[in-house]
Amino acid sequence: MESQTESKEVSKIIYWQESDTKQKIVDALKKNYVLITTTDTIPGFCANITELGFDRLNKIKGGRQAKPYIILISDLSKIEHFVDLASLNLKVQDLLKKCWPGPLTVIFKARKDLPYFLKSAQDTVA
Repeated sequence: MESQTESKEVSKIIYWQESDTKQKIVDALKKNYVLITTTDTIPGFCANITELGFDRLNKIKGGRQAKPYIILISDLSKIEHFVDLASLNLKVQDLLKKCWPGPLTVIFKARKDLPYFLKSAQDTVA
């Protein structure tokens, strides 16, 4: 059973206008909390990209066990952790540089060593 301190922390509202919002989000994700937040396009759930985060999202959303989630990254340099870099030709790189960060989802060939819960059955990642 969670303590009252944890319960208060879980239900806390974080506002984008606050100067320490990004750090609060990072801290919450490190504690494996699932967040409800706005994105560039729609409201959604955010969780740490761990198997525990995946399981917690599935528990909330139900019925998605075979579908991977979109991975949000802060900048293009982080893409190498998820994507087979051979699939990034110059046109794709130019597109990403112009549009990211922003409301653009791209489906890539996933790295071979990417955990199963982060990629699709077709070995892709969004």
